[in-house]
This record gives sequence, C-alpha cells and structure tokens, in this order.
Amino acid sequence: MIEDMELKLRTTLQTIYFGKTKDIVNELRQVMPVSVLKSRSALQQQIAGAIGGRGN
Repeated sequence: MIEDMELKLRTTLQTIYFGKTKDIVNELRQVMPVSVLKSRSALQQQIAGAIGGRGN
C-alpha cells in the first residue's frame, strides 16, 4: 500500500517535472519562419561568393 502510493507520487512528480521543463524549453526556443532561414542562407551564399571572388 505504501509502495503503491510512493510509486504514484514519484510518477506524478516525474510527469510534472518533465512536462514543465519541456514547456519552458519550448518557450525559450525561438522558432524562425522558413522564409527567414532561406533569406539568411541566400545572404550567406552571397557573402561567400563575394569573399571568394576577391581572392582572384
């Protein structure tokens, strides 16, 4: 009986802890739209091309 209650409490605490941690991490993580990522990648390629062209 005591072991069952202990297991139930441990499971509840673990569920709450990991659930709350997941919520906090998801709030802290910034989600960038695909359009921003594509424009950033294009800019990186332009810069790399410009730098590569200077060496010649």
